[in-house]
Amino acid sequence: MKQEPRKGKGPLTRPRHSSPTHKEKPANSQKYEGVIAITSRGVGYVAVDAFEEDIEIENEKLHTALSGDRVRISLLPLRRDMRQQGVVEEVLDRVKIGFAGVLEEEAGNFFLVPDDRKMYVHIAIPKEHAGKATAGDKVFAEITSWDDPKKSPRGKVISVLGRKGENNAEMAAIVLEKGFATSFPD
Repeated sequence: MKQEPRKGKGPLTRPRHSSPTHKEKPANSQKYEGVIAITSRGVGYVAVDAFEEDIEIENEKLHTALSGDRVRISLLPLRRDMRQQGVVEEVLDRVKIGFAGVLEEEAGNFFLVPDDRKMYVHIAIPKEHAGKATAGDKVFAEITSWDDPKKSPRGKVISVLGRKGENNAEMAAIVLEKGFATSFPD
């Protein structure tokens, strides 16, 4: 019995109830779409209806995807006794660009160490985009570009929340990380 691809879900390569064998080699040309979840270890997982287990994406194959992004992936050849692996081919929809964290400085360069444990890379902040922030400040920053997965994303400081460890700065960081405003309109 031949199985037809399901609309919008990607081709069905095996029934959900079957388990993969070492002989199955998914075609690299098959593409799937889904939302990626990234662990604090920097490993991504994409749920695809055609597979019983989520597709695992190793850190070096995330290609700028962040947790919650909608991505297009391709599959790697299936290896014996391992979860199906894949590669992010494209970020279709970036869900989050703003991150709270501590601004650090090394060798004259600023970078944000995000509070979000699922953000697996620091954000480079050029001095001209740091505003009045100094090293050790708790800030809220946005990613402005990230084209090369081998380099850190670039960003700019949106607001200085205070010094690291100050109660008000830490509370504002939590509120902003959750997507809420810290002030009310007049």
